[in-house]
Parts: sequence; C-alpha cells; structure tokens
Amino acid sequence: MDIRGFLIDLDGTLYDGETAVPGAPEALACLRRRAIPFLLVTNTTRMPRRDILARLRRLRFDVEEREVFPVPDAAIQYLQARKPGARCFLIGATTLDEEFRAAGIQVVREEQPVDFVVLSQYSWIHFGEIGVAFRLVQAGAEPVTMHRDMTYPEGGKLHASLGGAVMVLEALTRVPVTVIGKPNPRFFELALRHAGLDKAGTVMIGDNYDGDVRGAIGAGLRAILVQTGGYDARAVSEGDVRPTWLLASIGDLPAWLERVAARSS
Repeated sequence: MDIRGFLIDLDGTLYDGETAVPGAPEALACLRRRAIPFLLVTNTTRMPRRDILARLRRLRFDVEEREVFPVPDAAIQYLQARKPGARCFLIGATTLDEEFRAAGIQVVREEQPVDFVVLSQYSWIHFGEIGVAFRLVQAGAEPVTMHRDMTYPEGGKLHASLGGAVMVLEALTRVPVTVIGKPNPRFFELALRHAGLDKAGTVMIGDNYDGDVRGAIGAGLRAILVQTGGYDARAVSEGDVRPTWLLASIGDLPAWLERVAARSS
C-alpha cells in the first residue's frame, strides 16, 4: 500500500487541551523513524502558531514550525490572492492581527469600509461584531470564515464553535460565507503544496467526520478516523462516505503501520 505522507489534525486527535492523547507523541516519533513526512493541519484560530507549537512541545511532541499549518495561513493566502493589500474587518482573537499585518493585509476592528469580513473562533464573539459584519457585507465586503465547525473538543467536553456565528451572518445577509479551512478542498490542496505531498500517497488522520474524513476524501485523499475527541459514531453511520480506516486513537498508528507494511511485503 503506497503511503507517502500524512496530514494530521490537532484538537481531539493529538491532544485534548493540555493533555496529549495516549501514545500520540510516540506515533509522531514512529513516523520520524520511518522517514514518513507529516503536516499538522488545524482549523483552530483560538491561538497563534507560536502558542500551538508551545503546547505541542509541552506535551512532548517533537515538531518543527514548518510542520504546522493552521487555517489562518490558508486564509491569508486566500485574501492575498483575491486582493493584495486588502482591508478586512476581523472578528477573532487579537493575536491574529500581527500575522495578517505581517502579510500586508490591513486589519480593522471598527466599522469602516473594507474588502472582506473575516470570522474566526474565539471565546467572546458578540452581537455588536455580528451587526457590524452584517452592515459591511451589505455594503459589498466579501464574508469569509476560517471554518464552520459547530463544535470543538477540549477538556473532555465539546464546546460551541464558529459554525453558529457563520449561520447567523448568512441568515442576516443571505450571502454565502466563503469557508477557508477543512472540509474545503482548497485547504487540503494548500496543505499538500506546503508539505510537498501528493494526493494519491497522502492519508488524513482526524477525529471529525465532516472536516477530516468527508473533507479529505472529497479532496482526493484517503482518511483515518480516530475514535477520540469529537468522534461521532452517528455521523459516521448516517454519512454518505466511509472512512478509509478506523482506529481507536492515533496511539494505534505504529501498530497499524506495521500491519500495512506486513501486507505490502
């Protein structure tokens, strides 16, 4: 079986908040020993890349900066391609402002003419921001969201995520919001390009049926669904596609690779 690389989700797949999934650091170490490249891909916007890396290293993951591809990177590429030097009204953590401005994108936090309204996940989205976004979209700004996940796992709980706010904005404006992150095929294509991987040889590993499995398979990859984090057996049974493989957790990846290698020999 030809497996040349992996895209791997973070929340619910490698860790739950400040707790690593058992065996997850060892799974990445196994990929390194086998010289199988991987890229960590995430829809999270609750923390910047440096904080993601800090968390991974606290949890004993041996990861380099280039091996993390968070959705803000893809959003920046999208905005730059659509309009270099664009102005955007950004709803989300202020830690994102620095990354956008470093890429030449103008970020505003008050109501004024902009090219884009960008939604990202953080704890305190409020109706004042949604009201501003509504009026700016009415005035012609393109609405963009980092993702539209309805929940995310952390601390052993599922928390409300960005999807609800996206639905509210679409209901108000009657304008479809452009989705940047998983399950958008564009996100997977950007991640593959970043990692130097090809679709045919790459497997996505994640806990979210819609974002990780349906998204990856729709983009032409194969997918492993892990039964941790936000795993939802009902979503799988009612879904229109099936995971290529199902594992109890990413901690089972080394043994699974052994079985794959044995069948291929």
